[in-house]
Amino acid sequence: MTSASSMSSGNGQEQFDIAPLSWVMTELREALTSAGKLLSDAVAQDAESRATSLLQAKTYLHQAHGALQIVEIEGVAIVTETVEELIERIQAGKLEISQTAVAKMTEAFYAVLRYLEDLLSGNPQQPVRLFPEYRALLELKGAERIHPADLFFPSL
Repeated sequence: MTSASSMSSGNGQEQFDIAPLSWVMTELREALTSAGKLLSDAVAQDAESRATSLLQAKTYLHQAHGALQIVEIEGVAIVTETVEELIERIQAGKLEISQTAVAKMTEAFYAVLRYLEDLLSGNPQQPVRLFPEYRALLELKGAERIHPADLFFPSL
């Protein structure tokens, strides 16, 4: 049986239906690019401007995260959710904003966009390909458990 977002490829594997993703890809690209720029800008800003930039970045990221959940792309939403958690930690003063932290978050955005472009090009869903960026985010977060299985979603 296939879900609404997949179809049989004839070889027993589920193939991703790119139509829903193609409808939201421009919005995703704009949201993630805007969030990354705001995070980069926030590093050098005063506290008041930084708070505004972080809030706006989180809003863009939340918008992208919602679109990813709607099109049911497994694994990618976990990465964007982790960045959202990191922004919340920065806002709460539990994580210092730095060029290094922002670089890891924006690299995750670029990795997500590359992965989505690969899906649109017909490559199979393999969210574990995002593990290097996801691992960097979890290290930044100080996670106790870091494992690629978090991004593994076998078709049952």
